[in-house]
Amino acid sequence: MGEKSPFRVAIREELLARGYVLSLAELNLPSSPELTEIISVLQTQRGPVALAVWFQSANGWLGSARPVDVVRRVSPGEMSDVLHAARRE
Repeated sequence: MGEKSPFRVAIREELLARGYVLSLAELNLPSSPELTEIISVLQTQRGPVALAVWFQSANGWLGSARPVDVVRRVSPGEMSDVLHAARRE
């Protein structure tokens, strides 16, 4: 007893999210009313980890671009594209 085990069992979310930032705060997305609306739409469907992973994953509604990259470009037209993608999820 008291020894550290060299083995650890990962939970499903950890395995699915390997290589991703696991919180929106760590993504440092630019604040905007559009982003707030996008997050609001997605929060009805996803938990915090899945929400952060969604922003970092290629999205077919955005021509395979990652929502995080589109949001960082901060073009109003592109933000509406991300909102459209969020509503389609």
